[in-house]
Amino acid sequence: MSNDLIKKDDLQLALSGIKGESLGLEEATRSDIKMAVYSLIQPTANEFAAFAGQFVDRSTGESKEKIRCVLLKMNKFRNLWPKPFAPGDKRLCWSTDGKKPSKDVESPVSEICCFVDPNSHKEEIVCFQAQFDPETNSPACKLSYTFTALDLDTMQPFIISFKGSSVGVIKSLITLIIKHKANLFDAVVTFFAVKPEAIGKAKGNYFIIQTDIKWIEEDETKKSLREIFNQLQGIKPSEIVDKKENTNAAEEAPF
Repeated sequence: MSNDLIKKDDLQLALSGIKGESLGLEEATRSDIKMAVYSLIQPTANEFAAFAGQFVDRSTGESKEKIRCVLLKMNKFRNLWPKPFAPGDKRLCWSTDGKKPSKDVESPVSEICCFVDPNSHKEEIVCFQAQFDPETNSPACKLSYTFTALDLDTMQPFIISFKGSSVGVIKSLITLIIKHKANLFDAVVTFFAVKPEAIGKAKGNYFIIQTDIKWIEEDETKKSLREIFNQLQGIKPSEIVDKKENTNAAEEAPF
């Protein structure tokens, strides 16, 4: 099965590009290559509204209806926005690791967002803004997920972020991988988006992420993906995505 998922020649091409082994670019490193940062565009977006329901790299305008990839590394973010929100508003507080406020926050709401037990990995939310609010059915400080991944169409690494209605889907994906006792990069994941009524929810003017997962079986393929995973450990998605988060604030409501 895995022969159809990822071709060996494509993996070698990806490894070559990431290592900077292209002829004439022997001195190139990962930091010299600009990474695409994709996010799902909602109908409420002021910019790229014509691409609602698709994934767009805002820096280039490139769009994809589906993204077929191997996820390599996960990061968690938290963002607290003013309410009511108006285009141009800045975040009140934010975290680039999901655990404590960013060092760039001038007036943090709390010293830490949550406490994670090092043994059980159980998370205890400390900040009241990050705690679940039954009246709004969500916390005021919104959780989001960001993944560094390998695009299987281009064999180039990229970053993709998920927030709002997509968070629950990503949690289900994480749960499935953990139950399978697999590494994050042991599966090919295809992301696409549908309207809520397409999956039995109440009709709404927004899109929800959906996933299709196929497990990689070949040890040789897993070994190559582990090497790509190791090559990309120096990347800090928090620095790339966090700069875009404030930039995008004027374009669509961040909820």
